[in-house]
Amino acid sequence: MSGDLESPLTLVVADAVRFLSSMPPTVVTDLQPQTVKAGTDVTFKVIVTGTQPFSFQWFLNRTNIATATTDTLTIQRAQPSNAGNYSVTISNIVNSASSSPAALIVTPPASTQLTTTSLNPAGQFQLSLTGDTGVTFVIESSTNLVDWTAITNILNLTGLIEFADPIGTNREARFFRAQWLPQ
Repeated sequence: MSGDLESPLTLVVADAVRFLSSMPPTVVTDLQPQTVKAGTDVTFKVIVTGTQPFSFQWFLNRTNIATATTDTLTIQRAQPSNAGNYSVTISNIVNSASSSPAALIVTPPASTQLTTTSLNPAGQFQLSLTGDTGVTFVIESSTNLVDWTAITNILNLTGLIEFADPIGTNREARFFRAQWLPQ
């Protein structure tokens, strides 16, 4: 009898059950190949769907890059040693997926141009060079154009490099050159 208050009550207890479907990682936007001048910053980014959290591991020429474990890889001041094929493996609780490799080509900087030479007030030979920013050059000197000695390394931050010979003018004839110094 449904209206009878004296009938025994039945207590029903139920646990709520939630079903979550877990999805493996899927690469939505793959890596794109890039060509940059030496000294330029480069960023690779992968976009992924699936069940989070994800773990990421980047590779250069199939070799693990130990510190690269996010969805983005940035290479600061890329050098020829950074050139190669980059890829990333993404993992979650279900499975893993890998991106297609993307080539990074690093081209040499533009030639450095000698713009001025002079003697500064201290009597030192001074030269000015222009070239690509973010590139390191070594300034070398020679007395015979055969044997060269490195004087200093200069990072070109502004596009203009100014160098004054620390030896001064009380020396035999000296020749100078600036060469790109890949990192």
